[in-house]
Amino acid sequence: MKTKIGLIIVLFIAVISIPGFSLESGAKKYESYLHYLQGIIFLRNNEIAKAQYELEKTIDFDKNAAPAYKELISIYINIGNVSKAQMLAKRLKNISENQDTKMFLGGYYVYAGDTTSAITQYEEILKKSPDNIDSILMLAGIYSEINPEKSLNFWDKFISYKPDSSEAYLRKSVVQRKLKLLEDAKKSLIKAIEIKPDDLLTHVALSEIYQDEQQYALAGEELYKCTVFENENYALYIRAGEMFVLANDMERAESIFKESLKVSKDDPLVYYWLGLLYESRKDWGKAVEYMEKSISGKPDVTSFLKLSYFYTQKNDSKKAIKALERAQKFDPKSPEIQFFLGLGYLDKKQRSKSIKHLKKALELNPELVDAYYYLGTIYEQNNKIDESIKCFITLLQYDPKNAVAMNYLGYTMADRNMNLDESEELIKKALAQDPENGAYLDSLGWVYFKKGKYAEAKAEILKASEKVKDPVIFEHLGDIEEVLGNIESAIENYKKAIFFTPQSKILKKKIKKLEKKINSK
Repeated sequence: MKTKIGLIIVLFIAVISIPGFSLESGAKKYESYLHYLQGIIFLRNNEIAKAQYELEKTIDFDKNAAPAYKELISIYINIGNVSKAQMLAKRLKNISENQDTKMFLGGYYVYAGDTTSAITQYEEILKKSPDNIDSILMLAGIYSEINPEKSLNFWDKFISYKPDSSEAYLRKSVVQRKLKLLEDAKKSLIKAIEIKPDDLLTHVALSEIYQDEQQYALAGEELYKCTVFENENYALYIRAGEMFVLANDMERAESIFKESLKVSKDDPLVYYWLGLLYESRKDWGKAVEYMEKSISGKPDVTSFLKLSYFYTQKNDSKKAIKALERAQKFDPKSPEIQFFLGLGYLDKKQRSKSIKHLKKALELNPELVDAYYYLGTIYEQNNKIDESIKCFITLLQYDPKNAVAMNYLGYTMADRNMNLDESEELIKKALAQDPENGAYLDSLGWVYFKKGKYAEAKAEILKASEKVKDPVIFEHLGDIEEVLGNIESAIENYKKAIFFTPQSKILKKKIKKLEKKINSK
């Protein structure tokens, strides 16, 4: 009991000096003081509801008790009663014109999103006190969002009063980045680092600018510096290592990643990045080793797909498919896994399994255009032309500018004397995107051949043969020359084709037939 009385006396003495309270006589003033004192006690004890009641009583007895208004506004904001806070702020503005009240109201208006009113309060303070650094700081912050150019003047003014404020230089750099003043932003950050070398945010901000400029080595160095004072934060090592990978400084990246293993205690992400690093070196054995370690700690679809790819590069298709099957157990609903399983089995010439997985991929993601492409090629090679055409038509509905698909579909139909006008149109659209593509030129020539336009066909396929040395192109030239009656030229082109495919019975048969024709003359 004695303690409480003592506290009340102390608070009472303090309140006497608070702007907004006076020592006027009268019962109401006395009651107001007591309620305010009790409200402050409740606030200190975190009894918000009781404090609210006492402070509301305070302003009932004394309509000019500015300190009580401030406490109540803060309470209303914290409990979400925005309308009451707004009402009291209006009343407070009318009853108190001192600098402390203006600072308080400025902060309230910032919270309420009324930047115009906040600016008014701070500017009124600066008219009377031009060196009020709190107002300068608040205006710098507000203008950073609504008028970045103007905010720089306030940041410079604030820094003139507080030249050792690293935070001010950091916040100024944010505005400079927003205005694309990257060189100025770097200077501000370098100055901030001079003042406070162990500030993580400043180093990270400078690193981000270097990243934007694609100066990845500098970005990595800036992040690595942070490991001196943040040596347990292994994310910094990882990010720094990533930057050196992008800078193509693989030795430095490897060194940092391996250093991070001691800090991260074998974090799977570090092993993942080491796997990618050895991928860049085409060291597939090491790439597999580290990706397996990454998966053992944190299996995910991306890591399994990478592992499968690494095995493919080692010419170990069995283990590549096994990695994908492990991935399938981990995530059976991943369309990417089904797609790559389809490709894996296609590589092993197991077309039925390939079709099964490609179809499953499309069930899971009907917009996976590459699956339509490979499914269409398998159907075409199995002479299921209707199914193949359907796949390519669907693909082009999702990706109407896919030149590869347009060419494949156009050639497939032309080779079978189907829809020759449509075939020609498709192939010409593909050539419009890639006019120098030898395969597309050959396809157009083949359409002309099927239409009986032999001169046009020869011209296009000759252009194709200059760009691509391919047995199909030479065989097409041979067929055209034969139709044109140029038997020796036809034989010459068939022989060029058979050089690439010496086991081709069809080419051997064509050569034999034409040689017999020459000998019979």
